[in-house]
Amino acid sequence: MPKLAIYVPKKDMRNIERWRKKINFSQVFMRALGEEIKNRSRKVRAEDAKLTAAAQHYQALLQQAVEPLVEFGYQLGTFQVVECRLPADIISELLAVEKRSAKGAKELATIGLAIENDKERIEKFLEEHGYDERSRSTWRESIYKGYLAGVSDAWQKVCEHMQPLQ
Repeated sequence: MPKLAIYVPKKDMRNIERWRKKINFSQVFMRALGEEIKNRSRKVRAEDAKLTAAAQHYQALLQQAVEPLVEFGYQLGTFQVVECRLPADIISELLAVEKRSAKGAKELATIGLAIENDKERIEKFLEEHGYDERSRSTWRESIYKGYLAGVSDAWQKVCEHMQPLQ
């Protein structure tokens, strides 16, 4: 039977020496190796048509789950503008973020800072609707999308009302 050398850290070698006569390390290794190979070679057995149907089904469900998040974000954005809770420079930054299609870390941080004071309100909404990182890992992006649209729409209305004042 061929031999295989494995390397063990010195700290683990003490335990190996202690148990050498009571444990068959070859059997332990082969069992562990067999389990690892089985886990790695496990495949989902389904036809492409079934997988496509499942993907379409779950995509539709997830899309439905996004709408309340986007609407909540929209209402939050309009509320903050109409209630004068945002400084003009932050509104300018948010409008610039909304125009960019890609939202990087800096853009997301800008939005996060703008809604920081409503953190409890957001957490309450998420809890009431059963959203969390496991059920909807993109909840934050959905709220942010609605929030930016709400800020933009509310700011546009405010600007319309400012024109006669000038």
